[in-house]
Amino acid sequence: MRKSAVRVSLFLTVLACVASLAPSASAQVPSECASGRNLRMYNLGFAAGQSLARQAFNSTAVAADCDNYELFQGKIVAALGTIVVPPNPPTSTLCHFLGESDGMLDQVAQIQDTCTGICIVDGAFAGEVAAKLYCALSIALGGLGLDVTFLPQVVGLCGQNFEASCFAIFEDTAEHDVAGCVPFTVAPFTDVFDETSNNQCLYDPIIPP
Repeated sequence: MRKSAVRVSLFLTVLACVASLAPSASAQVPSECASGRNLRMYNLGFAAGQSLARQAFNSTAVAADCDNYELFQGKIVAALGTIVVPPNPPTSTLCHFLGESDGMLDQVAQIQDTCTGICIVDGAFAGEVAAKLYCALSIALGGLGLDVTFLPQVVGLCGQNFEASCFAIFEDTAEHDVAGCVPFTVAPFTDVFDETSNNQCLYDPIIPP
């Protein structure tokens, strides 16, 4: 393959990775970067990209907070989109850039997985505790009354996983794990049960006055 064709192929690969936010650690190293100095440059870039992404996640603005994942992800993609590859670069240069972009995207994917796990666990714990409290109070008082219903808002990665986990565990715990609670999960307490699940498990609710 001619050098000019190699450069075009690599550059298109870079653009595709940036556009899709593909975690490239599991992808094949491009054949043009698979050996010799080109591979060394790719690997150097990959490690450097991972480090830079971790620095971004630990920045003051993001603060290593999973609630800020969307901000973090967006800034990484935006930064990668600003890079202009110089005219007629050596293949080794393109391999380094491709490695760096792959490393950054790989780290973004790893952080996404970590945040997803943390937020699922948080939601499960909240759902279990809330269900046990609901059941204990319902049994002790012969059922609870209604309150105002909290209103949902759009939430990000962490909130979505928290809510899904919390709702599932709340329902499962009340219906299967607490003796004597089932009568308070069905009519005439259906609305109370549903409102409690909603109010206990929304991640960023609007609370009516």
